[in-house]
Amino acid sequence: MTTSTDHLIESTAALADTYSHSLGGGVCTEEEPDAGVDVQRMTNAGLLASMAATFEVVRLGQALLIREAGELNDRFEHDTGIAAQTGNRNAAAALTDIGHISMAEAGRLVRVGKATKPRTSLIGEHLPPEYAEVARAVNAGELTVDSALYITANLEQAAPRATTEDLDAAEKELVEFAVTNPVDSVRKLSIRYRDALDVDGVEPREEVLVSRRGLKRMVLPNGMKRYILDADPVSAAY
Repeated sequence: MTTSTDHLIESTAALADTYSHSLGGGVCTEEEPDAGVDVQRMTNAGLLASMAATFEVVRLGQALLIREAGELNDRFEHDTGIAAQTGNRNAAAALTDIGHISMAEAGRLVRVGKATKPRTSLIGEHLPPEYAEVARAVNAGELTVDSALYITANLEQAAPRATTEDLDAAEKELVEFAVTNPVDSVRKLSIRYRDALDVDGVEPREEVLVSRRGLKRMVLPNGMKRYILDADPVSAAY
């Protein structure tokens, strides 16, 4: 019988094999295992291979956490009694207790989980996730939490003024880019797609940035004065 954890189990086994191979088959020792000592013995190629395998396991673990966070959020929103059971007011707060993570990280898991969770119609029909391509890539361990969040958040901002066809095409192209590029590049490209899809929304967003310009003056305990300048992108260019 196959389960949704099979891919994670397989990748974990592959990591163990890669790690052992990078160590030349492993070393028998009476001392406690020490990863710090292990990685020092690896060649450059072995270290890089081990890290690539480790990152794949991490992404698949994150994928499972995203699914769980999405379901947890749904149960909080539908008042299933889980708030009383956990003593938390929402899913993000519960995740901080369960995983000992920050509220910011918990919030990212919940947002991506919600955006990629399979939906149900009013008559009980199963519907694909709102961002089906992102969901597929996340489940396959191809996409990180942060990349998934940048893609879905920016497409959500563009959605009111963009066509469904354009949004679907943008989602597919962004996912294809994200699986082979770092998060910072995904963030920048997602913003460009958002602005291209929602030209009318660019000006209001720029107005918000302009409204947040300011100069703050702080007096430090030692008597020194610190000035903090917040400048919008256009003003900061001069």
